[in-house]
Amino acid sequence: MMGPRGAGKTTLLNEIEHEAESAGWRVISVDANVNPRSEDSVLSMIEEGCLEHIDDISPDAKRRLTGLNIAQVLGVNWTNQPARKRSLRRMLEGLVDAAVAEGGAGVLVTVDEFHNLPEDEASSLSSSLQRVTERNKKRLAFIGTGLAQMKHTLLKQPGFTFFRRCDHNTVGHLSLDDAMAAIEGPLADAHVQIDGPELVRAASATRGLAYAVQSIGAHLWRACGGPPGPITAAHVDAAVPLMEDDVADKVITPVWSRLSAADKRFLFAMLPDTANSSLVSIGDRLGKPSAHVHTYKGRLLDEGVVTESPLGDLAFTSVAVRYRATQEQALEAMSSQESLRLSAQIPTEDTPSGSLLAPLQPPATCGVPMPRAKKPCVLPEGHSGPHRSVLPKPR
Repeated sequence: MMGPRGAGKTTLLNEIEHEAESAGWRVISVDANVNPRSEDSVLSMIEEGCLEHIDDISPDAKRRLTGLNIAQVLGVNWTNQPARKRSLRRMLEGLVDAAVAEGGAGVLVTVDEFHNLPEDEASSLSSSLQRVTERNKKRLAFIGTGLAQMKHTLLKQPGFTFFRRCDHNTVGHLSLDDAMAAIEGPLADAHVQIDGPELVRAASATRGLAYAVQSIGAHLWRACGGPPGPITAAHVDAAVPLMEDDVADKVITPVWSRLSAADKRFLFAMLPDTANSSLVSIGDRLGKPSAHVHTYKGRLLDEGVVTESPLGDLAFTSVAVRYRATQEQALEAMSSQESLRLSAQIPTEDTPSGSLLAPLQPPATCGVPMPRAKKPCVLPEGHSGPHRSVLPKPR
């Protein structure tokens, strides 16, 4: 399964694992987002999972009779069998055979954050899974989740035939109806009412991002004092900015750190559009040919920061992405202005207003008063999204 951050890949994987266990599958679940200082590799964690399941199926499988104690008259001594060096393939085959022999359905191996898997480990895992499933026809299943970028990185490496032949399913954004159902369902179960217009407004604010749906549901619950309820327009007004902050911190910041300068300029070129952006208008603003636009469109779709309409136009995946692009563009403009100011000679008081040495004026700001902050909005004039009293530094 591939998809952007926050799309709900891990949650969906957890549900699949639960259903598989209920259907009699032995599940080995590992996370490739391991601490780089840890000695545990993904392969070693899978091997450990094999041993745990084998020990659960037959506790005596790792023990052997070592001798008789004559002095105790037929006393029996048991010791743990020393671990033998075994290949991952043989361990998986042994576990599948043991699971099927006890009446189980088979073995499911899952790897979350698969895009983080080192190439050497991915290659070893690929060859082991291929041998067990295709050649030896064992009841072994595999599911991995990761960012779509691995189509252009990890999955392009030689020797990964097994993973390239797997079904590649994309976990995209939720429809408006699905987002509404995901918000309303838990509230209804707790007997908390939310009227149709407010439900539509809350669901629309998430733009179908699963993480955003979870976040706004939690903030609505807290805002209404859950479970007293009902949820009002004021509660939605309070919950939406909090949800956007959560998405910016937990979803957008990790993605933004991976974007190149050219990726960001592409997003800046979308900012003048209040709705979707056509590829032609983006190319005109960038001054780039169609091939360049299509290349970066694919990169940003894989990163999950833009979505594509049926007509081929692009839109930001969330208000949080647009707001981050707005911030970055404003900071870049301010930085450029400051660099020009420092590189120019210091003007005197009698410098003509039209002179090249005249002080550069900062970009126009919004200036809308913010009663709670007791400050004016410092974002660029004509910005989108909520007003802000402080222009944060880029992370």
